[in-house]
Amino acid sequence: MHDRVKQTVSIVFLYVPTSVIIVIDQFTKHLASSYLDWIPDKILPFFSLTLACNTGAAFSMFKGAGGILLWIGIAFSLFFIYQIYRSRSGRLVEFAGYSCILAGAVGNVIDRLFRGCVIDFLHFHAGSPGEFGGYPYNFPIFNVADTAITVGFILIIWVLFTNARREKPELE
Repeated sequence: MHDRVKQTVSIVFLYVPTSVIIVIDQFTKHLASSYLDWIPDKILPFFSLTLACNTGAAFSMFKGAGGILLWIGIAFSLFFIYQIYRSRSGRLVEFAGYSCILAGAVGNVIDRLFRGCVIDFLHFHAGSPGEFGGYPYNFPIFNVADTAITVGFILIIWVLFTNARREKPELE
């Protein structure tokens, strides 16, 4: 009985942070799609809230490939569910990285399933707006899920580098 309780607690510990990130992502996308216009709402000189419906992948690459991107997102989600399960005895940083990537992938899969595109709204830019409201220097518009994926990959790369440094092969 004790092992079953321990296993249940570890599963909850593993997937609750992922669920929290997914909820935050979906809530902010709901707010963005409910209250933002397609015209940038400038918050700071270098930051606007701009509603965008991205049918492509990161940075709007492969626009219109939503169907295949949905299946790729589902495959990545299943892979990272397995990685989280497997890393239960691993380092906290590794778990956090997998959890962030899973949350971002699931958040974007939910959008593709129910909205037909991924809602983006965070927009960093520089320069004065042009004739049609565009900025000369733009970072692609993104969302909380994209941020979680980026943070997750940075954490996983950190784990890989620190493990590689720790496990240096001896030269003969």
